[in-house]
Amino acid sequence: MGLVIGVQDISAVLQPMITAIHHAVTPDGLRKEQNKLRSRAIQLETVAYHEAGHALCAWHFEIPFGKKALSIVPNDSSKGRFQLKDILKGTRFDVDDSDRARMKMEKLVLVSLAGIQAQRRYRSSSIRSWHAQADYHSAINILSYFAPNPAELAAYFKLLRIRVDLLFNVPYKWAQVEALAASEFANPAWPTLTI
Repeated sequence: MGLVIGVQDISAVLQPMITAIHHAVTPDGLRKEQNKLRSRAIQLETVAYHEAGHALCAWHFEIPFGKKALSIVPNDSSKGRFQLKDILKGTRFDVDDSDRARMKMEKLVLVSLAGIQAQRRYRSSSIRSWHAQADYHSAINILSYFAPNPAELAAYFKLLRIRVDLLFNVPYKWAQVEALAASEFANPAWPTLTI
């Protein structure tokens, strides 16, 4: 009797495995696996476009990159990253409202907005409400020093978003985003970035 119970116990363990194998090799199972893989590839490609948008905009405005500038390898806090050198070092927006400080601010905001705008242009259906929250927060935080009034802040934010769209409407600039995203997708974590 003990042996029969043992066989039944093994059967109970093996049955889910057999079902999973059967499910994987049936047309429906294969289709589901293919859909999962396709979905994962689209997600990575979308992140590549997002990060490439940041990188191209920074390059366009001659903002230096960090050592490990670009990655689409997910970590605990994000699906991808683009790192700039700190161009605000020594700048205090709370006391410096000069044109020079404003130009630095605008460039950083444009880079912040470029990721989600590139993602939107590539695949608008990929946008989720939580995407680019950190980018938007950073942009609004910096902009608010120069546009403290909510109406002015909203208009300034919209203007800079339009500027990013205009940058990506230039055919060779968008082609650069596409090429960088393709390279990034092929090499998810680069030690350095060259455009």
